Amino acid sequence: GGFGGGMGGFGGGGFGGGDMGGFGGGMGGFGGGGFGGGDMGGFGGGMGGGAGGGASEPVNGIDACNDPMGHEGASKTTQGQNNSSVTGNIGSTGYHYEIWYQGGNNSMTYYDNGTYKASWSGTNDFLARVGLKYDETKTHQQIGQIDAYFKWTKSGNAGGYNYIGIYGWTVDPLVEYYIVDDWYNKPGAYLGQKKGEFTVDGDVYEIFQNTRVQQPSIKGTSTFPQFFSVRRSARSCGHIDITAHFEKWESLGMKMGKMYEAKILVEAGGGSGSFDVTYFKMTDGSTPKPTTTVAPPPVTTQAPAPVSTGTTGGSTTKQLPGSSTKQLPNQCSTKITAQGYKCCSDPKCIIYYTDADGDWGVENNEWCGCSGSL
Repeated sequence: GGFGGGMGGFGGGGFGGGDMGGFGGGMGGFGGGGFGGGDMGGFGGGMGGGAGGGASEPVNGIDACNDPMGHEGASKTTQGQNNSSVTGNIGSTGYHYEIWYQGGNNSMTYYDNGTYKASWSGTNDFLARVGLKYDETKTHQQIGQIDAYFKWTKSGNAGGYNYIGIYGWTVDPLVEYYIVDDWYNKPGAYLGQKKGEFTVDGDVYEIFQNTRVQQPSIKGTSTFPQFFSVRRSARSCGHIDITAHFEKWESLGMKMGKMYEAKILVEAGGGSGSFDVTYFKMTDGSTPKPTTTVAPPPVTTQAPAPVSTGTTGGSTTKQLPGSSTKQLPNQCSTKITAQGYKCCSDPKCIIYYTDADGDWGVENNEWCGCSGSL
């Protein structure tokens, strides 16, 4: 079992196999006798520090720590399959889920808005994640800025190794990566070589790189690096500037490839516990982000339904805020059309977002450029 089992089944359509011979394989062992399997090699318990919450400042107008989003919409529960990935899309949100485990009694419940709950008992390794799925054709630079906004709670325990935060893979080169913001036991020496540290989102992250030698991956048995950013103090809500980590890693010679995914993860290397994400939002460069919301006038009709960008890879669904109507010339920002969007046909377009690129409207359930912002 051990950590390798989890990584053996966690990506894509399943890595197959499962047992990677314990976490000690290729790692030089940890705590005697290897880190994996049922023997934790003296890693020890402890909760590794509590996660703070409620103190973060809003980012991009979003205050995940104090927003009472909660679980919204229809829910679906899956127990997954032992030693095999179970994956799928969450409605039309553009979000994607995945569950993998090795042994035990485990489940994951996800909701239409991307929030989810997970529980595990008697497992060797359990992983659940929700977020953005990509098609392996674009680098993070081509995708654009990637952000996550979150609030979660946790209870119980999660064995000797565990991670809570952002997780994913790239290809060409093949890389497995973690941005660790919370934990049951703080990750330790098994992270590999320390490469550096930097400050983002209000705290210092330490950066590590490790090499997995001929182990299962989303591309079969391979040798590949693992990249880690581990926050110095755990937290349970806030904003993660995912792109900032990618850029810092690359400045240290840790090369990223084409994106397979970026998701919010809980991983438990044993024990019995639960994890509950009550605020969830992820955005990327495929969807305009507001810097100014135009105040709504009195209206008698409701704002349109959320709009999905429908772009290749992980698109993001936005709940549109209130709108206002302007009398504008029949022309829109070239910064908007340069991204592949059309100008709105109605010169009296309704503005839903305003950002550095111009004013954004909606027609036929698609984003368009509102007139007048050249």
